Amino acid sequence: MDTKPYTLIIEKLNNENDLINLVKETEECFYLDYKQGEKDDYSQSRSIKGPDLDNIAKSISGFGNALGGILIFGVDKHKNLKPFKGYKIFESLVQESVSRSTNPHHEKIETLSIQSTKEQEKGYVVIIIHQSHNRPLQVITNSNTHRYFYRTGESHIDIPHDVLAGMFGKKIPVILSIQYQVKLNEDTSTNNKFEFAFIIRNNSSVIAKDVWFNMDLGIPNTAVVQGNSFNLFMGHKMADSISVITVKDYRLPPQGYISPISLSILKNNLKDNQDYHLYFTFGCEGSKINEFESTFKGCEFNKLLNSDAKELLNFLKEHSTGIIEKI
Repeated sequence: MDTKPYTLIIEKLNNENDLINLVKETEECFYLDYKQGEKDDYSQSRSIKGPDLDNIAKSISGFGNALGGILIFGVDKHKNLKPFKGYKIFESLVQESVSRSTNPHHEKIETLSIQSTKEQEKGYVVIIIHQSHNRPLQVITNSNTHRYFYRTGESHIDIPHDVLAGMFGKKIPVILSIQYQVKLNEDTSTNNKFEFAFIIRNNSSVIAKDVWFNMDLGIPNTAVVQGNSFNLFMGHKMADSISVITVKDYRLPPQGYISPISLSILKNNLKDNQDYHLYFTFGCEGSKINEFESTFKGCEFNKLLNSDAKELLNFLKEHSTGIIEKI
């Protein structure tokens, strides 16, 4: 079943009265555009040029790259009917314009003409632009050369780079980041633990699959606690390490976040001259490997025992080179 939103319009658009009703009831939108022809008479024309060709090319690119739509010539920007002479000639010239409007050309453009009842030598032309299998379509007319358009709202807009790359079949990389969440209003005088959660965030415009998190703990008296999203992960935990990955079919949406684990570190003195560390990596299918390692002396940690979790996190960051990305 054809569910294109402009299908019903085409089926009901048989004469000028139908067009009058359409214009009254329907504003320009993501599948409908109105244009007044640059010329009042196409009777002697052998080609479509200038602004009319530019509007046709832009619509072929915009509608063809999106979900399709219709462009109606003979209606101005105020929705006043403006039938023109030579509309039958104009209709036949539209097909000739298709091949010189975009690269690659749209494989299927349909047209229909509607005669004016009051001025029978005048009429309107409806151009039906389906979603193209050849997309992305690049405009090659003079005014918009090398631009790619996409219909959204009531306008044709330039396609963003990420969307265009996806249309070309280039896989857009997933970009993940790590954040930390600490308890609010922590009373350091009574709390004998540093507690904070790891939050993995999807900062890209594409969906992240198979999100994973690995950690190696070199701090004694540290407990790994299930994060808010731990039920979405599977994996294993050994003595001082943990390795988890999201369950099958889970997908992290753009700008979404997920928390695999939390840490609870006892505020006990460590051996002054001994080295300690916190190391973890994270990523997902199609992303780079993100690596973090913080190393410090026990005496440095011992100075923080009267501090809160935020100060510990700042301490760990200062004793690291930050997040390192690897291919």
